[in-house]
Amino acid sequence: MLRVTFVILIIFICLCPSAFAETIKLKSGRVVNAAIIDRGPDYIKVDFNGVILTYYKDEIESIGFETVQVLTKKQPDQSERFSSQDRIDNLIEKISHSVVVIEGKKAKNNVEGTGFFISEDGLVVTNFHVVFKTTSIQIRTKDGATYPVEFIVNSNENLDLCLLKVNISGAPALVLGDSDLLKTGQIIFTMGHREGSRYQSSSGPYIGKEMIDGEENLRTKMVTGHGNSGGPILNQEGKIVGISKAFSKENGQNFGIPINIAKPFLVYNNPMTVASFNAQFSPADELTYNGQGLLLGGKYGEAINNFKQAISLAPRQLRARIGAAKTYRLMAMESEALSAWEEVTKLDPNNIQAHIGMGKIYLNRNQIDAAIVHLQKAADLAPQTKEIYNDLGFAYGQKGMTKETIKTYKKAIELNPQDGASHFNLAVAYFNKRDFTTAENYAQQAQNFGYVVPATFLSQLKEAHQYNNIFELQ
Repeated sequence: MLRVTFVILIIFICLCPSAFAETIKLKSGRVVNAAIIDRGPDYIKVDFNGVILTYYKDEIESIGFETVQVLTKKQPDQSERFSSQDRIDNLIEKISHSVVVIEGKKAKNNVEGTGFFISEDGLVVTNFHVVFKTTSIQIRTKDGATYPVEFIVNSNENLDLCLLKVNISGAPALVLGDSDLLKTGQIIFTMGHREGSRYQSSSGPYIGKEMIDGEENLRTKMVTGHGNSGGPILNQEGKIVGISKAFSKENGQNFGIPINIAKPFLVYNNPMTVASFNAQFSPADELTYNGQGLLLGGKYGEAINNFKQAISLAPRQLRARIGAAKTYRLMAMESEALSAWEEVTKLDPNNIQAHIGMGKIYLNRNQIDAAIVHLQKAADLAPQTKEIYNDLGFAYGQKGMTKETIKTYKKAIELNPQDGASHFNLAVAYFNKRDFTTAENYAQQAQNFGYVVPATFLSQLKEAHQYNNIFELQ
């Protein structure tokens, strides 16, 4: 079953609210009756049965009886637009003085990343992977001054977070914000040293939170690349809401550490020198970490060799076994992946990733009972992990457990209200229950979120609905 996530981009502008329902005709031919709650120079935002949707000017044919020309009641003049852009430019310039270049030396090569000040006395935040196994680290500020890192004052490998200390006073510290206040579609921005180009800023919409490898991440859509790691993610007030950690070349999405999760680690905790920090990692740790980097880079053969070597040196190296299982899955080596996940559960019976991984494999093999056992276990261990519920709902559906299927898909929608795939899955569940009216409503909502509902399903739904109405009349 296809699973597609549709992201609605919302521009951050002051708007004129409207509380009454309007008839909005789209150029595609579809008509939407919804209350306009926000207006912008080239878009409107509407409340469609409790779901917030955005339509852009080039999509709209008319609102009510008026052909769309201008959406706002008052277009900003040139001076207003300049004032807004000037404010953003000034904010970016101010932020740039708080952002630093992280320069590290490793045995075979030098590395660079991004960091930023969070205190006037020289506490600098970056990613764990930026400084892992470096023999020395220094930071370089925007004015070109360099400061050696005196201590690693705290770190968390699971979060990919590291807190450094340099000897400086009066550093331009950034202000910590609240990542829980982020709204889907809200425009945020980041700054870093993308591909070696210094102080590159990029903005884009916040998509939502996502569990990856058991850790919560911010998912955004901004232009980032190698060198952005460790940079600040900020709201339009210039407050930190996250820390960049990874990006996807395929879809332009980015992932970051939510600042509210990072806050407990942004304090002194067992400070140690860079040499002492790196001395605590074994050869198996280094092989595992190298394997993770190769895995992210798509070099699966090299990655699996690193994981195998790590496991031979340290059989209880959990991260290496998890890495091996993921790599085997990406290499379409299903049996090897299943065996690797089983070894993970021997070391950690409650490992969420292992139960999800095994559940997916059993689902692919049509071993539905085994799939349900592992996916339900994962849901019990991590009830807020949304990636579980579409697979679990599908498994229940294969067993004809309609009540459980519907309940599970509704949980998927609760965790991700704009996921068109979950709405379509629920439409199918209600279709199988012969509740065609509800099925039609969910199919419509799936389309509203950009999910391409198969024409065959829509045709079958229409015929079944018509037949059901005739049958009821008789």
